[in-house]
Amino acid sequence: MKIKQLDVKGFRSLKDVSWQPDDLNVVIGQNGTGKSNLLRMLELICASAQGRLSKYIQAAGGMEPILWDGIAPSITFHLKMDNSFETQNVPNDYEVELARLGATSWYQVKREILTDGASTNYIERNGDDKAALGGINTAWVGSSGPSAQETLLSLVTPSLTSKPPLQYMQTVWFREKLAEISVYHDLNVGQDSKIRQAPVARFEKRVEPDGQNLVTVLHTLYTGDREFESNREEFPASVKNPESVNFNEPPARLLERLYQKILGKRYKKKVGGRKLFSNLDPEVAYQKCPRLREMLDEMLKLAKESGN
Repeated sequence: MKIKQLDVKGFRSLKDVSWQPDDLNVVIGQNGTGKSNLLRMLELICASAQGRLSKYIQAAGGMEPILWDGIAPSITFHLKMDNSFETQNVPNDYEVELARLGATSWYQVKREILTDGASTNYIERNGDDKAALGGINTAWVGSSGPSAQETLLSLVTPSLTSKPPLQYMQTVWFREKLAEISVYHDLNVGQDSKIRQAPVARFEKRVEPDGQNLVTVLHTLYTGDREFESNREEFPASVKNPESVNFNEPPARLLERLYQKILGKRYKKKVGGRKLFSNLDPEVAYQKCPRLREMLDEMLKLAKESGN
């Protein structure tokens, strides 16, 4: 199920915007026109389905920084989903309004409506004290009732009752679809980044928005589906021995094992960059890389021109 239309009001620079995305979309515009804010709205929608709405808004600095011009009374998003691939009617029209509480940075879910775009209401909520889930009392969702800062949708799970009606399970299905939305940012591969740390063996099949669990996900997919190993005939004829990856033995550990086995001594890094280049024969390097001489000559010329 994909987004058919997204209407946003009062969110950051998006005063009143309607977006009808296709399968592939390229968003172009000058700085400050709302490109990133459109992605932030998708993050907010995902957080609202996961039960992290209050944490998301707290991390943003409260309501004032994310309200249009800092003065809009509320934020509203209205999602219309494409359910043309489904075999039965399912919820596909979802609207939520987050109202700022006075002049504070806090808020409440003022209105929340989930329908199938026709006659069936899956969620209907207006304020704190009036909430219905397909005609079912909110006791199904929690004995204390829905939180004023979280959506009712985020609270529905299949484990809350042994025999949930179809309408309830369709609501769970819709929540799971929204909770799967991901906005991927630049991948940090710095020296201290998580992705460079030794991977912890755990089962993960979904890459996080920051990409830091990529290695773990690849390991899960690699160890969970080895079908590719039976398709070696699909490799080009020039590939004699397709490489197999062993995530449990990184290169440093492999070298240490081979050194111990073949040479009877431990492997360790011996050469630093300064020592390596001091022992380098320039003529041999030039033969191996003809372009190297040109590059060094250009660098020397630039250094002389700059007075260094």
